[in-house]
Amino acid sequence: EGAKEHDMIRRIVQRRLHLSSGGTVDLSACICLLHTIHIPEATLIQTMEQAILNVKKMGKGKFLEVDEDVTNDMHRTLAIEQALVSAVESGRFEVHYQPILDTNTKKFHSMEALARLNVFGYGYVSPEEFILIAERNGTILQIGLIVLEEVCRFIAQYDLREKGIEFIEVNLSVVQCMQDTICQDIKAILKIFLARS
Repeated sequence: EGAKEHDMIRRIVQRRLHLSSGGTVDLSACICLLHTIHIPEATLIQTMEQAILNVKKMGKGKFLEVDEDVTNDMHRTLAIEQALVSAVESGRFEVHYQPILDTNTKKFHSMEALARLNVFGYGYVSPEEFILIAERNGTILQIGLIVLEEVCRFIAQYDLREKGIEFIEVNLSVVQCMQDTICQDIKAILKIFLARS
């Protein structure tokens, strides 16, 4: 039934309009069909807005039927977005440290800083998932700097060289690297912690 309605609406919208000036206009429509039985009233408007964004990303003339699975996916995305915003607002982000082994000496010589996000109701979310969302909603810029601050704070707190750790690798998003101010932002954070040491 939803597909039939979609075809009918698409045929209506895709008619070529003839203007009085003699020109013509071609229209297209992205259509969402929401099954409100799966959507709590409190989140209906938010779900509708997310559905519209999703179908627009699919391209012109696309049709998205928002069933229970799609609704659950959208709720998960919204929860991740809220967790990212909360992390940015608090200025803290969870960072785990993965030791890196030197195969020649058989000793740990460095670590990699790994950003982790614990989302209420979903637990820990893969970076592959939340990084894409952070890049899309713009929070990746602040998160990258917050993670760097956390790493600097960690280095300042512990004598890592005593344990054979020479450096910590910090990953940067491509979006961050495209910013004109990336070098100045990193230098500013390093300057603060170098001044404390």
